[in-house]
Amino acid sequence: MSTSRDRILGRIRDALASQKEHHAEVPEVNDAVLRQLPKDLSPAERRAEFEGRIQELGDSYVCVDGWSAARDWLLDFLRKSSATPVLACADNKAIEMLEWKTPIEDAITLLTAADTAERSFACTHGITMAEAGVAETGTIVVASGAGKLRLASLAPEVHIVLLPESRLVSDIADVIANHPGPEHAVTTWITGSSRTADIDGILIHGAHGPRELIVILVREEAV
Repeated sequence: MSTSRDRILGRIRDALASQKEHHAEVPEVNDAVLRQLPKDLSPAERRAEFEGRIQELGDSYVCVDGWSAARDWLLDFLRKSSATPVLACADNKAIEMLEWKTPIEDAITLLTAADTAERSFACTHGITMAEAGVAETGTIVVASGAGKLRLASLAPEVHIVLLPESRLVSDIADVIANHPGPEHAVTTWITGSSRTADIDGILIHGAHGPRELIVILVREEAV
């Protein structure tokens, strides 16, 4: 004898089977439709396009030659940012490339992915390494997971992203085609700093995350 539960589950199975039978095939989309920019942009063209998009979004862009220059720029920026101690949290790859060791100096305390979430919310600046940058939209792709603290891109008021030039691509189609994916717990696509608008159209920065986004493009060999 069938129970009410059996009858309900049977109807659900029948409905799912019917949907599967009538499910339309996903049409193929021509590559030219997906791409707004030519696929074969030169590195200089990608840099110029990306910088323009970042500036249109009202965020900051810095281009430096090599990791030593990136480290010097960051330390100088962090020293000038606050009269009180600055807390900088970064993922392990960023720390490795910058050759930072804790403590960096008296004014800067470095938190890593091993630190607690509570300490991350005390940070004024978060530093992450981008998985990719998209020239077409000015989008930054940041991943979390092993050795990569997601809160570094969410909790502090200022989010600083290190982007190796080798990871700057023309458009989103390139990111999807080459995205490493599986080893990351969460992948976040960031286009500009956090912002929202009220009913009167007044733009508010930092409502759901960092108030300021700074992208440092590092020109060097592939990382």
